[in-house]
Amino acid sequence: MADQRYSDALGQEGRNLSRLILDKKLELPRYREQAVGAVLAALKRNRSVLLVGDVGVGKTSVVHGVGNELPRIARELWELPTNAVLTGTRYLGDWPSKVEAILQALKGRRGVLYVPDIWNVLTVGTSSSDPTALFDHLRPRMLTGEVQLIGEVTPERLLGLQSAPLFTSLFDVVPIVPLEENQISSLATDYAASRQIPVDERAIRELMTLCSRFLPGDRGPGQLLRLIQQIADYQREKVAIGEPELIDQAFIEKVFSIYSGLPRFVVSRSVTKPAREIREWFRERIIGQERAIESVVEVITLFKAGLHDPTRPIGTLLFVGPTGVGKTELAKALAQYLFGSESRLLRFDLSEFKDYHAFQLLVGDPNKPRQPARLLDPIRAQPFQVILFDEIEKAHQNVWDMLLQLLDEGHVSPPNGARANFRNTIVIATSNVGAQDAHKGPLGFVGSPSGQISLKSLESVFRPELLNRFQHIVTFDGLTRESVRRIANREIQQLLAREGITSRNLCVEVGEDVLDAVVETGFDREYGARALKRQVQQRVLFPIASRLMESDVPPGSILKLDIASHEPDRSTPGSTRVRVLESEASRSYRREAARELAANKQRRSVIEMNDEARKLATRCEELAKYCNKDALTARLSELDKQRRAAHFWRDVALANEALVEMDELKEVLMRLESLQTRIDGLSQELSRPNVRQLEVLERSIDQITADLEVAERELVRMGGDGAIDALIAITPIGHSTQLRDLLFETYRGWADEIGYHTQLLADPLTPSDATFFAVKGAYAHGYLEREQGVHRLREAEEHEAVRVTIARWSHVAANVEFGNQRALKQRGTFGEKVRSRVEVIGGSHFALQNALTIAENRELARAIAASWQAASSSDTVVRRYDLEPFLLKDHLTGLTSGRRSVLKPAEFHELLCKRVDLGGARALFHLPRVGR
Repeated sequence: MADQRYSDALGQEGRNLSRLILDKKLELPRYREQAVGAVLAALKRNRSVLLVGDVGVGKTSVVHGVGNELPRIARELWELPTNAVLTGTRYLGDWPSKVEAILQALKGRRGVLYVPDIWNVLTVGTSSSDPTALFDHLRPRMLTGEVQLIGEVTPERLLGLQSAPLFTSLFDVVPIVPLEENQISSLATDYAASRQIPVDERAIRELMTLCSRFLPGDRGPGQLLRLIQQIADYQREKVAIGEPELIDQAFIEKVFSIYSGLPRFVVSRSVTKPAREIREWFRERIIGQERAIESVVEVITLFKAGLHDPTRPIGTLLFVGPTGVGKTELAKALAQYLFGSESRLLRFDLSEFKDYHAFQLLVGDPNKPRQPARLLDPIRAQPFQVILFDEIEKAHQNVWDMLLQLLDEGHVSPPNGARANFRNTIVIATSNVGAQDAHKGPLGFVGSPSGQISLKSLESVFRPELLNRFQHIVTFDGLTRESVRRIANREIQQLLAREGITSRNLCVEVGEDVLDAVVETGFDREYGARALKRQVQQRVLFPIASRLMESDVPPGSILKLDIASHEPDRSTPGSTRVRVLESEASRSYRREAARELAANKQRRSVIEMNDEARKLATRCEELAKYCNKDALTARLSELDKQRRAAHFWRDVALANEALVEMDELKEVLMRLESLQTRIDGLSQELSRPNVRQLEVLERSIDQITADLEVAERELVRMGGDGAIDALIAITPIGHSTQLRDLLFETYRGWADEIGYHTQLLADPLTPSDATFFAVKGAYAHGYLEREQGVHRLREAEEHEAVRVTIARWSHVAANVEFGNQRALKQRGTFGEKVRSRVEVIGGSHFALQNALTIAENRELARAIAASWQAASSSDTVVRRYDLEPFLLKDHLTGLTSGRRSVLKPAEFHELLCKRVDLGGARALFHLPRVGR
């Protein structure tokens, strides 16, 4: 007997497709009578059915056709995704009871079950303690014909499922072939007419041409119909804001560009650019590599003109030269320029593919059909990409054999599946072969651009037939001192444009000696400029950050950076010194601050100040002990020794990880050292007090005390996890717009006050929309973490509630599954222009709705998804707000206040600090991290 808790599980979790079709809420197929008849014939024989066809070919429409016919024989078609089996089950063993209830209900209705993700029945329900899956409950009934399923898969997915013959033997396979072009055109015309979308036959032909050229993996009407709907949606958005546009070729190309993520320059036949403009765009990003830039401009020019070989990739280039001179950076720049985003770069380090079997990681292992093909799967999903094969000389010979086919024929035929098309990719391989011969000379910078690497050097490693497949073999020049200086200056200017400097209205002057030091220590003859960005951070950014952290720098000040002295060996430039120079704006700020301090302070005696200085010294020692300063120093020394080793940059990923850890360690150690130095200086001044300096010393005690309290809070009570940016969602429970908006404005005002940057990720358009945003700044997550939970508001008899969810934003990119994506032309609740909405489904559910384009939001979603998947919230009440009369009650601190000013930035910061201070100490670092 079925569990009564799940007696209506089929009705709650499933969809009666036959009823929806009868109510005319689903589209019926055309030109699919033969496929529908084949499915019905199999069902009459008590067999289950797999519909097999390419993406967008029309498999789901055939399912709808079956759902339309089943009521004629007193049967129904129900849709049920596999994740619905686990929804609402409280315990691990509950789901079989729910399945039993669903199957009993299905039997009573003589229903056929459509499972859109049919492949998941083999794994849903399994756990480490129980391997039983949903399929184990379905199979006995499928064998007897009591239960019949309909599923749809691609040919590649079917190949993977054939490794489970107990599964595939239960199904009849019905192939769904692509429709003819005239049939697709007729479907599109009728679809537009039924929805009163003003798209004529000429526009449909233009859309079909765009789909054929730029979406070759989608072989059916599905994508075309979605584009027609997207055109209608975008036109409706334009009309709503008073900017109506005709649906002509330009409008169609614009909409296609928005939704595909490809730049308008690539999509449109009419949009042109002079070659010099393209050349200058790359010169701004890649310095000192004129030959390489010319080769890339040639590839772009031929592609744009439609004169490239359509049977091969758009471009094939072999970049040869020393490491750290811009080969990977040029590949990234090309992906951004031609395909709209650096995320369109698919990179492989071929040093990982040295043995024979590693090749199967790229194209798939016929013995492991479920194992992803790291090269082919991404290209099938997104054919327009730049593919970068780094250090090709280190790959196994069978990787070279694969490249022969890829470069010459524009496709790869794996042993276990359909071939993959690479004709919309740009293939770049890099190599260091011959680089040393081409750049022989004294150690240090090259005096001028080097000559070409000889073909003989390359042929000594690569087979001639492989070299001949590349359209361009490009030599990258060694970097001159002037080139490195220009790169360093560009990096510095990008850092100085950050929010923490511009929001304080600071003017930063970087001395020539600092730039010289960055160039000297950031460039290596063997490894190029890989460490240059890190040196810019070390010699420019961190000294500024430390000065801003350890002392009160008035807004409007001038920060002058120079080199204090050389290291003891006289060969290494010394550390960067930051001097704070006053401007009229900073002097005015100081005068006002001094007046306020004098009005509120009572002078202390020298004895009292000495006592306070001793207490500060003790607290500083305890802080250093908690942070395990000696261990941090030893670890930093160990990492620095690794950095100086000759092989440090051979593993770039490990090297970058080590440098990131060094930065974290230096930041903490510099903070501890700065506090200790200031306290020591204070003690020395108090040992020989000068009456005229007592007021200055008193202010120093107050400032050090405040800074020490902040350090204790951030290093001890927040720990390492609190040091990064925060992602926050304020989700209405019901329609709680007033509280949602009040909270967001409170958080944003607080962030602005303390120099953080707020990025609005989802600006609400409806009362039920969540406000989704990021707060960027050191320890942003630590200050906000304890805000997660339920907030309640009461105004007269009205009650509202919202749930605040918070995550640490690690900025680690991840692959995501996208749902609905729309271009918009609206104003959000907080006044921003909303240009697009992109929904993410799968493991982490969220939507981005902001001023970015669809392509930009897709890239942002990849940067957010992994972090948001670990987001946390609770049902614990955090705070209650009564509006008339005003009363705030914070449940953690016990604070009760009737002053509205408690939500203003300064007082709200105090409240956040109290909430943090009530938390326990947390781990600062888990050592070691690198060299595991």
